[in-house]
Amino acid sequence: MSNLKGIVELNAVELSKEIHNKKVSCRKVMEAYLNQIDAVNPAVNAIVSLWTRMSFLMKQKRRIMLWQQEKTMAGCTGSHRRLKI
Repeated sequence: MSNLKGIVELNAVELSKEIHNKKVSCRKVMEAYLNQIDAVNPAVNAIVSLWTRMSFLMKQKRRIMLWQQEKTMAGCTGSHRRLKI
């Protein structure tokens, strides 16, 4: 799946399958939701405070590196707690 807009339209089960089957990366999911926040938030004003895009992506990259080393953390851990749209 290359369409970032389509990523945010998937339900949790579909998104999980896409990630598991390597059709979409956790980074692409993060980018899609950050784009969605940028597009929608000015109209709804739901996000009060948001880290910079780079902060989100660097934190996710670090978690993936830890997960690859330890195999104890999920690659997308944390993204669902901060992205809500």
